Amino acid sequence: MKIHCLYRDFFLFLKMMNLEKDKWKAYRALYYDKHSELLSEVWLHYQGYTMKEIKKLALLIEKADYEAVENLLKVYDIEDNTKEIILRCKDLLHHQDLCSIYLFIGFSSPEAFILKYKKKYVICVGLEKFKSFHSYPVLLSYWFCNYVLSIRNSMFNGKTSEKLIRDGISVYFSKLAYPGYKECDYLFLKEEAYNYLKTHSDEIMQKTVIKPPHDALYYEDNEHNIYNTGPFLGYSLVVDYINQTGFNKLDQLLEHMNDIQETMVTQN
Repeated sequence: MKIHCLYRDFFLFLKMMNLEKDKWKAYRALYYDKHSELLSEVWLHYQGYTMKEIKKLALLIEKADYEAVENLLKVYDIEDNTKEIILRCKDLLHHQDLCSIYLFIGFSSPEAFILKYKKKYVICVGLEKFKSFHSYPVLLSYWFCNYVLSIRNSMFNGKTSEKLIRDGISVYFSKLAYPGYKECDYLFLKEEAYNYLKTHSDEIMQKTVIKPPHDALYYEDNEHNIYNTGPFLGYSLVVDYINQTGFNKLDQLLEHMNDIQETMVTQN
């Protein structure tokens, strides 16, 4: 396992930026240029920014905007906790290959995601939006399962059904790895959003769409609230399959991913 703590250089930039006349030059020298391969892959290819947009966003950076997450990281040892979570997940999934995790500060990055980087899959964690690390074990275990499924079955091929099953099994795994959290935590939803999706489940599947740049699944209600529905719908499908077959062990679900997908296609 290799944990790359890029965020440390970002906070070094925050300390130094007011001492420099050219904020962009300081940003590049202290942060971007040091990690340009990974950050370029994330921002230019995964998120779809241009260099002009990156420069504009960098010039808007204010130290006060990152004080909350910096203070959180002073009391939450994210490197040690990441290591502990990944080791637990490796044992549960019987996956002992090298895993690389990149902890960075970006621009409205997803809290975590899988990236194809230098011909290998890696896990990225964008720290800028974290308000708490209470559910970090759930988040990271979910994405580690997604990461393993990406390696075993190749990355998402464009089929909504495949992505849903992958999301659903990853939710199921995170519940096994870290029981005791609220249901909405496992589905990355606020409680109010979770309750809304439960009461509108009949229409969600039909109105859920894949949106770039992250190819996530989204549903928009009549009041224009947008929800990430992949984990919610995928987990519902996995639970339905478990109820139908009695296959409730993780190894069984991994072995029967195609069957779960076929069940979903038949139902629709």
